[in-house]
Amino acid sequence: MWTDEMTKIIQEQFVAVAVSGHVAMNRKDAEGDFLRATGIKLAGAGGNMECLSASGSRLGAFYPAGGTEHNRRDLQAILKAWQALPANERKPGAVRVAESVAVAANVKEIAPPANAMILRTYHRLLTREPDGRVCKVTPSDYPTTSKLGDSETWITHFGERWEAQPDSMWIKEAEWKAIVRANPVKGDNYPLLEAVADRMTRAHLIMGMAYGECGICGKDAVRSRSLSLTVTDVSADVVELRLEGAAALGADFATSEKNDRKGSREGQSVQGFEPRVLGYLTYARKTNAFTRFDVIALGDAYGTPSGDHHFNYRAGRYPIGISFELAAGTTPAERVPPRASVVYDTPNPAYFATGK
Repeated sequence: MWTDEMTKIIQEQFVAVAVSGHVAMNRKDAEGDFLRATGIKLAGAGGNMECLSASGSRLGAFYPAGGTEHNRRDLQAILKAWQALPANERKPGAVRVAESVAVAANVKEIAPPANAMILRTYHRLLTREPDGRVCKVTPSDYPTTSKLGDSETWITHFGERWEAQPDSMWIKEAEWKAIVRANPVKGDNYPLLEAVADRMTRAHLIMGMAYGECGICGKDAVRSRSLSLTVTDVSADVVELRLEGAAALGADFATSEKNDRKGSREGQSVQGFEPRVLGYLTYARKTNAFTRFDVIALGDAYGTPSGDHHFNYRAGRYPIGISFELAAGTTPAERVPPRASVVYDTPNPAYFATGK
């Protein structure tokens, strides 16, 4: 349904909110009561879309392919249901929400550690032109025979592959403070702090996030990793650093080509990703804070993506790009937990255990 027309309707006529049904439908608080009273059914990972008024009137829903309640592209019917509501329910300010209410004991807060550095990350599937340039993928980069169910082609049904997938990375205060060593001298070169390097590699330099979600890969999946810092400039005000290196995750290309299921639903998924990393960091000495953390990772992926994403198979090697940049952490969107730090809406202790 992610056409330009449908996206425009959602942006102009709706307030879009992402909610995970794993916890939301079982909350024992005001939010859970509200959701259950509407009669909606939020899925954990099923991708259904429920449309409500602020007062809780259920206007309609979209379900994954095969659902019967509404055509996936029939947002106009939802808008008509909204217009049919009494005018006093549709006017601005008609519904007042309490500033704060007690939160259910079964809902665990997943928040950044105190004074953590928050990096906004983006994973993007790319393609390589004959002259070596990399650019965004297009439908022509994928096999047109890939099917969703019995009819629709995957490439026309799902649009997530065309855009960058957002995530975030958290670095604890003690960790980011250790990135810049005491008494730095221009030309100094040393490894990136182990905890940060390991977390960046296993939870963020991974191909699965380019398709929308992924967890932490095991230590045995890292064939090699080298991330180091070089002090490029030192003044009374700042320390400038260059981050560079590379990693190799999963199987090597020859093993993948020999054993992978080549995009089929059945068989073994033997993937690999080999990114190179380059970045520039600026540390303000007077405020003891980083003001720049711009990092890019670019490398070849191969093999069949896991799970339902086997439809995204591309033969041979293809590029994936990943970027990291500083986020202020002052908005709810900037404080959304890293995907790898969560297991079904509960904190994943393995996220900060990396490097140990």
